[in-house]
Amino acid sequence: MDIALIVATPFIMAMIIAITPLNKLITKDGRAWLSALTMAALFIALLGYFPYVQVVDHEGQAFARLIEWVPELGLSLSWYIDGLSLMFGLIVTGIGAAIFLYAGYYFDDEAEQSRFMMWLAAFAGAMLGLVLSGNLLTIFIMWELTSVTSFMLIGFKGAKSAEARAGARQAFLITGAGGLALLLGIVLIGAAAGQQLGRAPLFELSTIVNMDLSSHPYYAAIMVFIMIAAFTKSAQFPFHFWLPGAMEAPTPASAYLHSATMVKAGIYLLARLYPTLHEGAIWTNGLVFFGLTTMLLGAFFALTRRDLKALLAYSTVSKLGAIVAMIGLPEFEGLKAAFIGILAHALYKAALFLVVGTIDHNTGTRVIDKLGGMRRYMPGMMVIAAISALSMAGLIPLFGFVAKELLIDAFVETHIVGAMVALAVVVLASVFTVTAALIVVWDVFFKPPTEEIHYHQSSIFLTAAPALLALGTATFGFLITALIEPLIAATVPLEVHLHLLAPDFLELTAFWLSTGAIITGVLLFLVRRWWMPIFNWRFIPSGNQWFNTIVRGLDWLGSQATKMQTGYVRYYLVVILGVVAVVILGSGQLRELARGNQVELTTAALDGTSFLRACLLFLTIAAAFLATIVRRHITAALALGVMGYSVAGIFLLEHAPDVALVQLLVETLTTVLIILMLGRLSERQRRQVMVRLWQGRSNIGNINVGIFRDVLIAAMVGISVFVFALTALVNRPEPAEITQGDFCLLEGVFVSPRDPDTVRSSIARYHLCMTEEELGVEDVVGAIVADFRGMDTVIEITVFSVAALGVLTLLSRGLENAGRPFVPEREIVPDQGEYQQDVLSEIRTPENLNTPFTRMVSRIVLPLGFLLAMAHIINGSSAPGDGFTAGAIAGLVTAVWFVIFGYDEARKRLGAFSPTMLLRTGLVLVGVNALLPMLIDPSHYSFVSHFDYGKWLGIDQYISILGLHLNSGLLFEIGVAMTVFGGFSVVMEYTAHPQEAPIIHEEDDHQTTTPKETNTSRGGI
Repeated sequence: MDIALIVATPFIMAMIIAITPLNKLITKDGRAWLSALTMAALFIALLGYFPYVQVVDHEGQAFARLIEWVPELGLSLSWYIDGLSLMFGLIVTGIGAAIFLYAGYYFDDEAEQSRFMMWLAAFAGAMLGLVLSGNLLTIFIMWELTSVTSFMLIGFKGAKSAEARAGARQAFLITGAGGLALLLGIVLIGAAAGQQLGRAPLFELSTIVNMDLSSHPYYAAIMVFIMIAAFTKSAQFPFHFWLPGAMEAPTPASAYLHSATMVKAGIYLLARLYPTLHEGAIWTNGLVFFGLTTMLLGAFFALTRRDLKALLAYSTVSKLGAIVAMIGLPEFEGLKAAFIGILAHALYKAALFLVVGTIDHNTGTRVIDKLGGMRRYMPGMMVIAAISALSMAGLIPLFGFVAKELLIDAFVETHIVGAMVALAVVVLASVFTVTAALIVVWDVFFKPPTEEIHYHQSSIFLTAAPALLALGTATFGFLITALIEPLIAATVPLEVHLHLLAPDFLELTAFWLSTGAIITGVLLFLVRRWWMPIFNWRFIPSGNQWFNTIVRGLDWLGSQATKMQTGYVRYYLVVILGVVAVVILGSGQLRELARGNQVELTTAALDGTSFLRACLLFLTIAAAFLATIVRRHITAALALGVMGYSVAGIFLLEHAPDVALVQLLVETLTTVLIILMLGRLSERQRRQVMVRLWQGRSNIGNINVGIFRDVLIAAMVGISVFVFALTALVNRPEPAEITQGDFCLLEGVFVSPRDPDTVRSSIARYHLCMTEEELGVEDVVGAIVADFRGMDTVIEITVFSVAALGVLTLLSRGLENAGRPFVPEREIVPDQGEYQQDVLSEIRTPENLNTPFTRMVSRIVLPLGFLLAMAHIINGSSAPGDGFTAGAIAGLVTAVWFVIFGYDEARKRLGAFSPTMLLRTGLVLVGVNALLPMLIDPSHYSFVSHFDYGKWLGIDQYISILGLHLNSGLLFEIGVAMTVFGGFSVVMEYTAHPQEAPIIHEEDDHQTTTPKETNTSRGGI
């Protein structure tokens, strides 16, 4: 299986779960098994890459895969599999198979299960992408994606739990800050690598891992940023506190993210960059110091926690610290022990988390003091917990024994400064770990319960999943030479020999130190009743307290900074546009234009077209002027619409029908939405705006200074826009003359679009020539939008979707009933002259709009509008129009129904159209269509490539009879149309929704209200 497909599969699975119609086809149990078997299949697929990374002459190999992304810009997707990435990929998929099976039966509610597994699958894809990426920039993208998905998983119960919200926010802020540090570190690594090779910045791992940057001037800065990134992700001191706070996540997330995978991302980063950075003293001193500090603190705090998940979380922190310290050892001394520790910890800690989750699921508590005697209820879980906990303690013959032996031996053999102190810390932390493991087993399963336990049985699969992991813990120690040694040998550039017990183990210092740690840990456990009450460290500020103090400080600074913000959007626009105007007008370009050095004025004969252009320009100026002086909002909105239509007419005269069509539709929709919004806004607020505008708040005598200020600002902005547009127009490069190698007849001249000089001099010529040849379509604008610059369109509709959801969020504030939009209260005031007539007489006119004639027309317009939208999509390759115009047309005819029928009736009649579902489906279709050609044939296609599905499926000859061509452009336009239609529908529906409107009496400025029911049975807005 191709690497790109391996990475994409979890994301595809997440999309299938997210799309409701597809998800409904899968049962709750089927979803569990489908996801688990998918991860198991990926595990087997990754095993198939092992021959590519096997050791040859003590040298590891690597498998690299390059997929062109945007080759013109030098951007590509690259994948890199060596022993290290393969080991982490096997952890992600192997542990993931057990976790997904467990998660499928953990949730009783099917909706919760579906939502959780969607985010878990997305996280699995992000983690796989991180460890298999061959480019540092791709690693950063996947790194951030793991932070986002983990935020959703930690805060999964955020609607019911403040602790879950707090834990998710804390984890996201800390790991997000680490992500920014990672970006800076990656940029410096790329720049340093490029300088060392005498070329542009370089980010490919296949080259970077063979370089040594420890002597580069950027080395110190690189190390600081990389350590911050790794420490935040892998919960190292002083960022260790976020991991226990994340235990509010559902147990499958804790087992997968916080024991086996996400917290190991920082460790993977350090291990990946080890060959490049490990020669410097900052590497060894920094990683060993912070790693051992984290190891000791985590092991100690684990003993003080009475919540089982908190205890396991702190013991995880301790083990992560040990691994970081081992990676910090010089000359690859600790890598073998680190990688064995990663594998062993993933097995026994994930199993322990799942055991705790089942106990919590069956009893309703995970507090140690409330549990006891669980062996009577859960004998199978007792065996699993005992095996996993004793492996954590390092007892022979379990896999954890090998990991602990190698850990201690690494610090016995090292020659770093302070080696004896480091060894003492390792042994002491091991003692605490043994005690914590015994507490988990004895206090939960064997000691008598302190109170009555309310127990209910759960699915057998909640036991089967951790049993699989415990089986690995119990057997891998015996099979370490056959199974684990080849994998570790492929990751460490040294000769590797692994044994459960070395032939001379009785002579090894590490064995006796390990044995002593176990005996001491048992003794510490037996006397815990005397020492545990003494260690009350609550008077010492915890990491959470420091974090909350810092966040409160940042909030205070933010509030001080925002005091200069008045909340009025117009002031923000004045500042932004004013700065732009000052920059442009101060550039000296206006002086050059005034001298006439760059502009040549010519006269032309006044024909009919020129006269029409002049009329449209005059109409545009007149409408804009009317919109600024009129004192009624509805009239201003209509004037802006006329101005937009005039501009559309100018585009049409300039032979740009596509642009003109989009302009017409957008202006129409904008005008309708403005009218809808005016019908929902407060009449008092609208009247006050007009009073402030025309009577002024900044008056000197009887002179309204505000008017002159606004005119000055508008003049500055207008002149600056004029200067910018004119400068861009007169500085366009002249096309170069082509005389040889010509084959494209363009305006009577043969040009060669493939010639570099032609492409540089006139991109328009390239598009005009290559649209027909490469894509087989006639509409150049449609080809640019859907193919040549399809990535721009993907970004644009994504931004459009986010904006629509932002509108939805703003209009839903204060929502009481789920799914019901919120609109501002309507205020009815006594007659105030000309202002009173605006809304009442011009907007709220249901008796004039909802007539038999308008209802008949609206019923005819809707299907005709949808047919027209379909025609735009189907004929977009040969005529003006595309997916955007199709979505706008559908949105426009839908808006007519809201205007004519009123909200309730229109929503009832249009119930089949779910705006958010259209939005999601459209985005998914665009994303799948952009990726699919690259997945089908990565060697020939890149992201957003033109692909003929009809020929690929062998049905092109049949559908071409209907005049259709099933290609990527058609699917792209359909996805864009659905997204645009859904976005417009979201805004329209939530703007047009009525609600109870209180009557505000003028004599009471404190809003003494009388509820009044808004009539929604009749038409109108």
